[in-house]
Amino acid sequence: MNKFFLAMLSAAAFSFYGCGDDSSSVETPPESSSSAEAIKTGPTIKDRGNLKSIKNYPVAQYKDIQESGAEGFAAAYWDACLPNCSDPELFKKFGTDPYKDRYGASRSCSVHSYEIPAFTLAKGSTSGTYSAVPNACGYKTPSQGAFTCTDMAPVAVNDTLAYGFAAGYSEKELLCGKCFHIQFTGESYYTETSTSKSIKGKHMIVMVLAQGSDGQSTQVDLMIPGSGNGVYDVLPQMVPNDNTEWGEPYGGFATECYNMLGYESSKPEDIQECIREKCKVAFDGEDNLLEGCLWSADWFYGVSVPKHKIEEVECPQYLVDKYKSTINTEADNNFKYQNDWSIYNPGDFVETVE
Repeated sequence: MNKFFLAMLSAAAFSFYGCGDDSSSVETPPESSSSAEAIKTGPTIKDRGNLKSIKNYPVAQYKDIQESGAEGFAAAYWDACLPNCSDPELFKKFGTDPYKDRYGASRSCSVHSYEIPAFTLAKGSTSGTYSAVPNACGYKTPSQGAFTCTDMAPVAVNDTLAYGFAAGYSEKELLCGKCFHIQFTGESYYTETSTSKSIKGKHMIVMVLAQGSDGQSTQVDLMIPGSGNGVYDVLPQMVPNDNTEWGEPYGGFATECYNMLGYESSKPEDIQECIREKCKVAFDGEDNLLEGCLWSADWFYGVSVPKHKIEEVECPQYLVDKYKSTINTEADNNFKYQNDWSIYNPGDFVETVE
C-alpha cells in the first residue's frame, strides 16, 4: 500500500467526527424566539457558478510566507458528505454557539444542490429542541440526506491565488469558519511527483468546513471534486452518470493518473490532461463540480500531497458568503423535521410547524 493511499485514507476519515443523525439534539437558548413565517431558501446552487461570482469580489491581500509560515501539508478529497461544520453538535462539543460564534453552522445542500437547513426541529418536536439534518453518508437512503454544496469547490482568483474549503484538525478548539493562508513550497510530503514544482510559490486561502481530531494541526485536506469519493461513495447520488469511473476511493482521478503514468516519470502535461478527461466524463452537466475538478488539473496540476507554509488569516468575503447559511440565521426556528430532503426543488419553501 503506497504512502499516498494511506494519506488519503486518513484524510477521508475526518468528515464524520461529531456529525449528527436524526437523533442528536441541541437545546435552544431560552431568550430566543421563533419566526412565525416560513423562510424561502436561496436559489439553487446550480445558479451560483464559481467563475461568474468570483469576479464580483475583491482579491484577498496576501504576502509571501515561505519564511514565516508554519510547515504543513495538504491532502485532498471530495466525498460529498455533509461536512460536520453543519452539525450543531460539533459546536456544542467545544462549548460554542452554532448560531452566532464566528460564522455559525455552515450551509448544507440536498441531492439536487438545493440549500436546506443545517438543523431543524427534532423529530416529533414542535419547539425548543433541535437536531442536525441527517448526513447523506451513513443515512439509510443517502439521496434523502444532506450533502456538501457543490459551489464549495475550489476556484482560481488568478494564476497565483485560489480560494477553497478544507478540513482542519484540532482536539482543543473549534476550527469551523476559520481561514488559513497556505503557500505551496514546491515539494511533496510523500512521493515526489513530476508536477510537484509546478505550484511552488502559489497561494491558497481555505476556510474550514469540516473538522477532525486525528491529523496534524498544520494539515489541511482540500475539498476538490474528483479527489476521492471515500468509503461511503455517495457522490454518484448527486451525479448519476452511469458510465463514470470515479478513480481511486482515496486520491481519486489524480492517483489513478499517477498509477497509470508514473509518479516521477510522467510529464506534468500528461497528468493534467488525464485528470481533465476524467473530470469531463464524471461531471458533465454539473458546472460547479466540473469547474472544481478542472481546477485540480489547470491550477493545482494534480499535485500529490504538497507541502506548504500556513498561517491563520481573515476570511475573504467570497468564502464567507459560500459558508454562511441563509436559512439558519437565528438561535431557533420552526422548520419541521424532514426525513427526505430530496423532495425540495428550487423556489420551494422549507416546511414549518405552525
